[in-house]
Amino acid sequence: MIVPLTSIWSQESGCPFPVADTFSTLSCVPPYHMEVWYNNGFYSPGICFNGYTVGFTTTSEVGATLNSESIRAGETAALCVPL
Repeated sequence: MIVPLTSIWSQESGCPFPVADTFSTLSCVPPYHMEVWYNNGFYSPGICFNGYTVGFTTTSEVGATLNSESIRAGETAALCVPL
């Protein structure tokens, strides 16, 4: 599952940090988080959430995958990690 995330998402105050796989309140997770999480998806295009930064990048030239999805030609994949 690929979902666009084109603006920086911020958690509401009172939400646990970092973002995890389950929450009782949808305002504590980014858009479509549960669908992305449980379907091994990713955000594309994507921007790291508020409080996160890029921790790792790879490109299609390496023949890499991210969450079992091939990285497309000309695309750069990044994993965001908490600051």
